[in-house]
Amino acid sequence: MFVKRLLACALLIAVPGFARAGAAETGTGCKSENLAVAIPACTALIEAGGAEAGPAYFDRGRAYVAQFYADKQAVEEDARNCIHNAEEASLAACNRVIDNPAVDTHLRESAFFYRSKILSAAGKGDESMADFQRSLGTPATAPAEKAPSAAGKAIADFSKAIELDPNNAAAFAQRGDTYLALENVKASLADFEQAIKIDSKQMVALIGRAVIRNGTGDPVGAVADFKAIIALPAITEQEKWMQNVAKERLQAVGAD
Repeated sequence: MFVKRLLACALLIAVPGFARAGAAETGTGCKSENLAVAIPACTALIEAGGAEAGPAYFDRGRAYVAQFYADKQAVEEDARNCIHNAEEASLAACNRVIDNPAVDTHLRESAFFYRSKILSAAGKGDESMADFQRSLGTPATAPAEKAPSAAGKAIADFSKAIELDPNNAAAFAQRGDTYLALENVKASLADFEQAIKIDSKQMVALIGRAVIRNGTGDPVGAVADFKAIIALPAITEQEKWMQNVAKERLQAVGAD
């Protein structure tokens, strides 16, 4: 699916400080890049109500997006270790994948399979056979209750920010970027279009729409969006990064 090839542009665009590995933890309270600080601080502002609630929903949504990617990276690392690491580390990694309620069924079944091999090598035949059966797709492979993902929480917060301010182009753009990460292209494109309708200079929405257009057979529309991005002033590091992406994409397709 083309969406998987677009994710280098998704989310990393939306959350420049949170998403970059090794980024310095700057800001305080709700705007902190430390998720353990930002999420409770934003929640406190939301619960207090008042004029700051809308911006707090937006900022908490961004923090949840960052949490979604941190969780995703942790699961991917555990999945790799489950397969490749030494026995003790591999077993622990497989356990974490299996016990994580947010993991999809296919990955959990793979973890059961590799754990069954580890248990078999350790002489635990009964436990190994039980895991092997679960790897085949029995009902036991799924947790009793699937926890809501951080991305789902982010979408809910961006939606609340939009409810409080229907002209919040940034919230539409960030929600569209989150939908793109979840491979919901239709919802993502609708949000990008609405963000651009409100603010034609909304760079996150422009680059998001460009990569969707490029992936869905509309290279002319993609080129137009990339050119629009380059024509805008770029002040922040995020904006400069997006302009560089736009320039690279235009060079790749041979557009002036």
